[in-house]
Amino acid sequence: MGAERCAWLGLLAAHALDALDSAERAGLEGHLRSRCAECEGELGRTRREVEALAESPAPVAPPPLVRRRVLNAVRPRRRRGSGE
Repeated sequence: MGAERCAWLGLLAAHALDALDSAERAGLEGHLRSRCAECEGELGRTRREVEALAESPAPVAPPPLVRRRVLNAVRPRRRRGSGE
């Protein structure tokens, strides 16, 4: 097996979204001051992903005809003689 992963990694995404409670934030920030290279790298990647999501355009609904065609294309087909 590979090396142990840092126990703080699970809180980094919530930290990047400013979603930690004060105790979690204080603990994680204390850990980050210890210069954990694994967490620093992951936090940098997570922050870039959050920034990219914030800059992404809002979803746009497809025209009704396109939606109907796509749904018909992916709808499961009944088999003949299957009793359905």
